[in-house]
Amino acid sequence: MRSIVQRFLNDLIPLPPPAQREDLIIPISSFFHIYGLEHDAYYLCYRLFYFMVFAGTCVLAAFALDVWLDAGVFIDPEVFARGKPRILWRFTLYMAFPSFFISLLYYLRIRLGFDIRNQAVPITTHKQLFLGGSRGLWFVRALGGTAVGFVAITCTHLPAASLITHYRLHTQTEVVFLGAFFLVLIDAAGAFYLVASALLWEKTIRFFPDLERQLEAMVALDDSSPAQ
Repeated sequence: MRSIVQRFLNDLIPLPPPAQREDLIIPISSFFHIYGLEHDAYYLCYRLFYFMVFAGTCVLAAFALDVWLDAGVFIDPEVFARGKPRILWRFTLYMAFPSFFISLLYYLRIRLGFDIRNQAVPITTHKQLFLGGSRGLWFVRALGGTAVGFVAITCTHLPAASLITHYRLHTQTEVVFLGAFFLVLIDAAGAFYLVASALLWEKTIRFFPDLERQLEAMVALDDSSPAQ
């Protein structure tokens, strides 16, 4: 059964060889300080972020078209009149479950083809915190990343709604365009943090000595970098 699921996920979420992997608009070094495109788990988390940006943009494009055509399919004009941030809440309503589901697919894609004990798990913690932490501290860090991801997906609309209220935006177009920037990025970041933190969470619990060796190797690589 596991092999069937693994083959299905390998076909659904292909993993090109390292030589064919490229940075997208935001380079992977903006997400991870040491390891990059050559590490499968890091690369797949990176691609998850961009997939969610694409998915969120498609949803917002449908919202924008609905608003401009006054069709009322996704955005009810009467509901909008009672509170402009409701458009942004609609985004969370439509995207929360798909975001969790897609995150789960990417997690399984990584996990089923990944030796979590011997391979490097994605770590977004600042490099100055790599060494010296106990198992409990790293567990809390991983749990914090999971919480950040969960809140980002389920409360995506709140930061954008605050800005709409602060700047007193009035038209549907203004609301949709402002939401496009914040909603998409926040939701995509939430999915990214969920998967990366889940991998770190498992390795912290099951293979903490191996995690410590990974962190030591990351520090050694950072110290040997020409930029240092």
